Amino acid sequence: MNRIKIVLILIFTLLLAGCITPTEQVMVPEIEGLSLNEARQRLSQVGLSMEIKESIDLRDTSESRILSQNPRSKLLVRKGSVVYVVVRLGASAVQIPNLLGLPYKEAEITLRKSGLVVRGLLFEENDKTPSGIILKQSPSPQSVAYHGEGITLTISLGKWVEVPLLIGMTVEEAEKILKIYDLKLGIITPDELHKDKTTLIIEHFPQEGQKIPTKSMVHLKVKKGN
Repeated sequence: MNRIKIVLILIFTLLLAGCITPTEQVMVPEIEGLSLNEARQRLSQVGLSMEIKESIDLRDTSESRILSQNPRSKLLVRKGSVVYVVVRLGASAVQIPNLLGLPYKEAEITLRKSGLVVRGLLFEENDKTPSGIILKQSPSPQSVAYHGEGITLTISLGKWVEVPLLIGMTVEEAEKILKIYDLKLGIITPDELHKDKTTLIIEHFPQEGQKIPTKSMVHLKVKKGN
């Protein structure tokens, strides 16, 4: 019993000292009957988010409305929680297509056919996904949007590598190293030495350590060897 008291006193002391912060709870607002935008705004004001669990395609009104919500209003939940809703789709509502894994051009065409547009583009290096393929989308697939609204797409930049140090090598040696890194030999200057693979590299662009996409060219500045 004494141990329990000691633990409780310790926790209380840590709370007062700010070492432990109690989980913040918020009251779920009433969102049934609201439009999707109104519901998102009301939930956002108290630190909650919304996810559509089910959509009923009635199309009998101009605007989509929330039919039911879970958790119900006036319940206390942890801040940051998700409120799941059932939505009645209005006439202007569109279910967002799944664009993941599509090339950008195909994704753009798919969005246009659905009455949506590209709102923004983000880019991300990805060793496993070729360049130009959609990695993420926001809002997520099967969410509900309205005609003319925009979707943000994250596009793969493919695999990137760091440029190796080539200074002091012959062009022939550098070409072998570049192949290992899946890079290509670019322009060699001065032009009159571009066929002489025994010349020495004194500069290269991009420089050592810079990250560039695989298959990119590395350009060399050379001089005659001794």
